Amino acid sequence: MTKLCIDGMNLSLPYGTGIRTYAQNLLRNAAAADIGTQVLFGADIPHSANAIERAAILADPNSPAKPRTRADRLIRRATRAKTRWGRSAQIVSSADKVIWPGGSLPPAPVVWHASNIFSDANRHFRATRDLTKIDFNNDSIKPDIVHWTTPLPLYFSGGVNVCTLHDLIPLKAPYTTNHDRVIFSQLCKKVFDRVDRIVAISETSRIDAIELLGVPQDKIVVIYQSVSPPAEIMNRPEPCLQRDIEKQFNLEPNNYFLYFGAIEPKKNLLRTLEAALTSETNLTLVVVGRRGWSNDAESHFLSSLENQRTPRIRQLDYLTETQLASLVRCARATVFPSIYEGFGLPALESLTLGTPVLASNTPALMEVCGKAACYADPFDIASIREAFTRLSRDLTYCADLRAAGIIQAQKFSPEKYKRNLEKLYESLC
Repeated sequence: MTKLCIDGMNLSLPYGTGIRTYAQNLLRNAAAADIGTQVLFGADIPHSANAIERAAILADPNSPAKPRTRADRLIRRATRAKTRWGRSAQIVSSADKVIWPGGSLPPAPVVWHASNIFSDANRHFRATRDLTKIDFNNDSIKPDIVHWTTPLPLYFSGGVNVCTLHDLIPLKAPYTTNHDRVIFSQLCKKVFDRVDRIVAISETSRIDAIELLGVPQDKIVVIYQSVSPPAEIMNRPEPCLQRDIEKQFNLEPNNYFLYFGAIEPKKNLLRTLEAALTSETNLTLVVVGRRGWSNDAESHFLSSLENQRTPRIRQLDYLTETQLASLVRCARATVFPSIYEGFGLPALESLTLGTPVLASNTPALMEVCGKAACYADPFDIASIREAFTRLSRDLTYCADLRAAGIIQAQKFSPEKYKRNLEKLYESLC
């Protein structure tokens, strides 16, 4: 059996991100393909922590830091210093003895840990522009392949390296992110030169990598990810789901728009809000999102609307996975007029749940949505406004989009994703 390890950098985050969802899907589908799955975590764990303490800290990355002994502090400095020569990951023997978030077992049967490996490797790269070598201290179970879920300044010295490219937005639309553009570009080039294969999540990202970074065409492949909305929501009868929405959120099913995702510049929320408020519709726009970076303008606008008690805009900060899926399934349409995306995971989730999408006419979103979306120019408020108006007035058009969306979503099925992963890993081992 092929043994696959992925980095757990985003898996350990306390909130959802696109890369975290990607990592979860990758593990789930690799396991379904009978590939042995493993995860490498890099939490800050004192050397003096015992096995069960290590497992508990990994299962709860928000737990208060354990007081460090003088020996811990000395070992921490020595570990950071030796990053330039490489690091070794240790097996977490008690990972299955604790209850992980959601009442589950660990995200993979084999869990590795190298304390602060991600932050130390980043520090080392910024100082030297060199990648950090990592190995695993148990030859009998160490992985055959390490699949880095995003470009990281690390490489596996004892086997195959694969890296996923989500997007090159810091270079393509630099004003929408807070990345150091030079560091980001140099990291991508260094990682892509070193790895054995690059997986792009869309043809759009593949073309960007070839055109912007000179990546050889035969080194990068496109493997579309899949989504798996909660089965209980997918299978719940429509009347029951609608009753849930009315009771929990005081919303009329199929008579609201929904935006969900980070609140940050590239998501284009300011133009979206203005377009919604000035469109010829009385439907509420529900905004569900975690505050990202540089969102002062969006935050002030949303706060002013809240103070005015504007019924056309509702903001919700946190929802469970099932609550969000319920809101998506019962929306008139979900709204994603992003300035740029590498894929568009929320759009695919919407199509899978049978909900129309208002999307920007940018390459990746058009690649994901095909003919199953109402498109708008993300820089043109009037264009977004017209899309809101049409979706609120033309119910036949919405029904056509729903039907087309379910067909379009089948192009990104878990079965196809699993087969493509099998094909990739078999070609490298």
